[in-house]
Amino acid sequence: MRSLFPDCLNTAKTFLLAAAASLGGSVLAAFGGADVWLSALACTMGADYLTGLLLALVWKRSPKTENGAASSQAGLKGLFKKGAMFLTVLVAHQLDLAFSLNYLRGAVIMAFLANELLSLAENLGLMGIPWPSVMQNAIELLTAKEESQPHADRFQRH
Repeated sequence: MRSLFPDCLNTAKTFLLAAAASLGGSVLAAFGGADVWLSALACTMGADYLTGLLLALVWKRSPKTENGAASSQAGLKGLFKKGAMFLTVLVAHQLDLAFSLNYLRGAVIMAFLANELLSLAENLGLMGIPWPSVMQNAIELLTAKEESQPHADRFQRH
């Protein structure tokens, strides 16, 4: 006699995978898709957070605390900042759609990407790791692209 239990597990697994794929696809669509720019931003954010964490835990040279050591409050604040950056990308994409534009999302991603690369360079410098000149050129290129976006002069950079 055959048991129904494995069939139930397969059905539940299939349902959960389909639900996860639907949710993931919907979230990515809201952000404008999983293109190389969003992927580069996510990767750079992760590298910046990880190097900041290592800087505090191992090197004890974090500029976020007086003694340079790790702080859960500083780490949590960093995560919320990165979440707010993703939220800004989401809003920029939705504004692109609402006003039939095609540059706000890209400009926001480029601005955040340049900022994250600068932060990563700072973290690596504090660790004693030299920043490659080719990466400095990439930051300058991103900054130039961001500034050349239409209507970029209407907004002040912070």
